[in-house]
Amino acid sequence: MEKTKLKKNKIDNIIKLNNKKLNKYNNVNEIFDVECSKCNTIIKIDSFFIKTNGKSAREVYYIAKEIFNSSYDNNIFYNKKNKIIITNQDIKESVNKFYNDRLQNIYLKEHLIILSKIGDIIEQAKLVNQTLENKGREKYITWHYYCCLIKINNIKYKLVFDVVSRIDGENHYRLQRIEKADIQSTLP
Repeated sequence: MEKTKLKKNKIDNIIKLNNKKLNKYNNVNEIFDVECSKCNTIIKIDSFFIKTNGKSAREVYYIAKEIFNSSYDNNIFYNKKNKIIITNQDIKESVNKFYNDRLQNIYLKEHLIILSKIGDIIEQAKLVNQTLENKGREKYITWHYYCCLIKINNIKYKLVFDVVSRIDGENHYRLQRIEKADIQSTLP
């Protein structure tokens, strides 16, 4: 009986599904095209010098970890009432994904700079899509996709990040994707 209660408490911690957001979009490009342009808040992020030329994924991970750890005393953030955790493993997975993705790798410095304000980003981002885990990974239950607009060095970017709800009752930040916002848009 106590075991059942523990499981229920863990499940109570995961982000609840909203049928209006469940499978609303087929891919991240649709989120970039539709939802990011609806965002009316831009998160400004101060730029700083980062040398990434010739760095391996492992070296970039250590830079990312240092940026995150020097910016935050803890690894728990909230979007509305949803508790979202960022661990070193989450940072490592994110770095490996954007480092090895040819479309995201061109924004390597921006991805690292974003980590200095990831708490503000998580807090202000808009939940726009949700999906059930469909790749058979046993520890994952659902995926939640958030978007917002950011500005680095007066350049506007659309940002989408994922949060995975796991069977242990935790919600983990997993991956971010960015692209430059349309210059012709009506963004402030």
